[in-house]
Amino acid sequence: MPLCTTITALRAYTNFTDVVFVQGYSLTSDGGEGLFFWDSTDSVSPDNDGTIIKVTGVSSGRWKRLYSDCLNVKWFGAKGNDINNDQPFLQKAIDAAQTLKQALRLPAGNYYIASGLVIGNIGNPTITEKITGDGRANTAITYDSTVAGFTAITVLGGSGGLTSGYLKDITFKDKIVPGPNTPPSVATAVEVAGKGGYRIINCSFARNKLGIYLHNRVIHEFTEFVVAERCDFTVECLQSLRYYNEPGVDSSFHGSGLLRCTVNIADVNKLPVITIDGSAYPYNAPMDLQVWSLGSGQTVVQNNSSRIAQFHGAITFEGGYDPVQPDQSDACKIFRTAAAQIFHLGTVQGITWFNLGDVTLTDALNVTGTMTGNLVRYNKKPSSKTITLNPGDNDTGINVGEFTDSDLLRVTFQAPNFDWRDLLCGTHDGYGGPAGYINILAAIRHFNSYGYPAPVYTVNALGNLVISMTGITSGTIKVIINLMPLTKVL
Repeated sequence: MPLCTTITALRAYTNFTDVVFVQGYSLTSDGGEGLFFWDSTDSVSPDNDGTIIKVTGVSSGRWKRLYSDCLNVKWFGAKGNDINNDQPFLQKAIDAAQTLKQALRLPAGNYYIASGLVIGNIGNPTITEKITGDGRANTAITYDSTVAGFTAITVLGGSGGLTSGYLKDITFKDKIVPGPNTPPSVATAVEVAGKGGYRIINCSFARNKLGIYLHNRVIHEFTEFVVAERCDFTVECLQSLRYYNEPGVDSSFHGSGLLRCTVNIADVNKLPVITIDGSAYPYNAPMDLQVWSLGSGQTVVQNNSSRIAQFHGAITFEGGYDPVQPDQSDACKIFRTAAAQIFHLGTVQGITWFNLGDVTLTDALNVTGTMTGNLVRYNKKPSSKTITLNPGDNDTGINVGEFTDSDLLRVTFQAPNFDWRDLLCGTHDGYGGPAGYINILAAIRHFNSYGYPAPVYTVNALGNLVISMTGITSGTIKVIINLMPLTKVL
């Protein structure tokens, strides 16, 4: 079989009747070796430097790599030796994988990048990038960030469709080791902006300022159903997760969060593990964590947003603060609200000393040791009420009754071709006016092929929930309200 030493040599090989074995990308057996055949019918495919090679000076025909599995970054020149800058080669491999709609593998190695990588593009939700390492103990992407704003991988894509793309089995770490004369990392490992349905699976986030950044940066593009699963955030990752939307940009982070992740925190940096900033609105979002505190600890989830945050899952916290140091209790809150509320539907289990903080809803609580905090949970028997909406009822709205200090309400609207269900929280604290306010925690189901108007929820001066639906011209809508009172138990 004819041999070519490198990809560069293949560009000069003109015996087009042969299948050629290329011995390596730039060196023999460097991972870029493989078989190529001549496709005389292709005169349009661009040279991607890994699987499609154009012969210099020949316009018609392409050398094409024979393969049956996913693409390999070493075919495109990546070394994985933690010395050479692999960024150009990794980016070529990512671009080729997107164009060819193939998965991409990073074999064992440390792939150093001097600048960031980009996956996908804004406005295209259909690209389904699947990038896999050989295990987070074997494959790493490394960098030595010195400029604020450095991001190792940015994942882009327009909202409107859920992709099946993922990053899997990779460690992300800054090579800079903090010390007396060296500042901590300023790097963000992974930013996901406007991508729907993306997964970050079994990855490790080591030395970084921020592990995962969920970012709505362009109007009408949502970072929704983006989940990090079974990931590990080490003590050197100063912050695990941040939600943020640019001013004037959509705030929804529906279904985006952490699932079965491990977070290791220390008190040396005092950064919250997870922050919700701007007017970001994570709802129906997983927050399922095992948290290990190695010092006095710090806040786990902090809501700085002007909107509520609604999570579900199980949080286990072990470590906590030193009870001899009273100032540490406030610093070590699992939940902290700077503006709007945090709702957590699930369980919280704490071992040793910790401060639950400011959480508005928890299904179950198990404490070993000592706990402080403000917990609101189910403490009264739920009640139910059924009414009907008819044409003309929409003029002033339907008063469905007074609620207590803080109630959870499930409202269901039923009519032919109309099934509309919302989960609400009504609160009497004057924040939204003298009588209180309503938050829509979750849109459970919105099926509306009939074309009825969407319901509007308000609170009147008496503190009663009012449902208004303008424009009901015919038919009768059955409305079922399930009321679940919430009261403070701590």
